[in-house]
Amino acid sequence: MRRPSTEAANSSLQYPLLLKRIQALFIDFIIILLIFLLSSVVMGAADITSTRLKVMVFVLCIVLYEPLLVALNGGTLGHQFMNIAVRRYSDPTRNISILAALFRIIIKGALGWISFLTVSFNDEKRAIHDIASGAIVVRRQ
Repeated sequence: MRRPSTEAANSSLQYPLLLKRIQALFIDFIIILLIFLLSSVVMGAADITSTRLKVMVFVLCIVLYEPLLVALNGGTLGHQFMNIAVRRYSDPTRNISILAALFRIIIKGALGWISFLTVSFNDEKRAIHDIASGAIVVRRQ
């Protein structure tokens, strides 16, 4: 049996507009700030003054929040609130791997807003970090 092409398989999917993705990003930014604030309060109450530990917690919040949730759940809390999901481009029924999610966040972080420039110029609304990591962002079914 022949497997349908990726293009044919993706033709029935709905792709969120850039605004939905930016809204999800903003929600995630607020959540990460709240996590960092809560961890700072807990470390203050425990009288932990190590700057190294505080920086490590901050980096872990930023670096692991999105990749873990994208790989395990198909999206972050912001994605869920906006009813969108990050999936494999080759098989939109599956989440991307943790390595692909880490690579995606590295590209996204390195390019910043530049990565979103391609969203308006392709039919599948893929950002540069989506293309590089083999991902696609779709509306949740």
